[in-house]
Amino acid sequence: MLVARVGRLAQPDGSLARWLEDLQALSMPDGPFGTVAQPAILMELIDLLGERLVELERPVCLMIDGVLPAVAHGVFGTLRNELWTLQGASWIVAGESAAGPLYREPPADAFFAQTVVLAPLSDAAARKLVHAHIPNLGETDVEKVLAAGGGNPRRLLRAAADVQAGISPDEAPTREMVGKATSLGGQLAGRLVEYLSWPLSDASELSSR
Repeated sequence: MLVARVGRLAQPDGSLARWLEDLQALSMPDGPFGTVAQPAILMELIDLLGERLVELERPVCLMIDGVLPAVAHGVFGTLRNELWTLQGASWIVAGESAAGPLYREPPADAFFAQTVVLAPLSDAAARKLVHAHIPNLGETDVEKVLAAGGGNPRRLLRAAADVQAGISPDEAPTREMVGKATSLGGQLAGRLVEYLSWPLSDASELSSR
């Protein structure tokens, strides 16, 4: 995805159809790079990303949201030295704060120079976000969304979509599972269950050095 996106930035006047073809070819298992889980394939993709970055007129910030901790650890841990050699790019990775220890497990901890924990949205800001995405949502339903969202933007939008579809956004079952996991496996287990319950929430951001 990054290789294709940076290539698009390098050639903004190029054919959109060609860009979509490149994206599909790079991401499909039967594309030119085969299965991207193989280390040798990842190295080829990093080299290609470096070539695309050189084509840019100015440095860019690569922002990644919602990547799974295991994937982030594999890329920013195992391949951190290779990523550091890339010129013209800085990195911001966003993920669930409860899974922070999983993102920063060595050797990935050395890649991220700074951790920024984002505070929950205020009720006023959360209400504004919900109304912006679903203007016709009634006030009673908005209150349900705010209670379920906990100030987290992605949870708020997910809860709003559930309410609009007639699905209750009650998070009581999640809280119960988190409590059980914490009592049985400790705080990290509880955080992991919470993370898995909200896999795409963006409660924190990590930035590279």
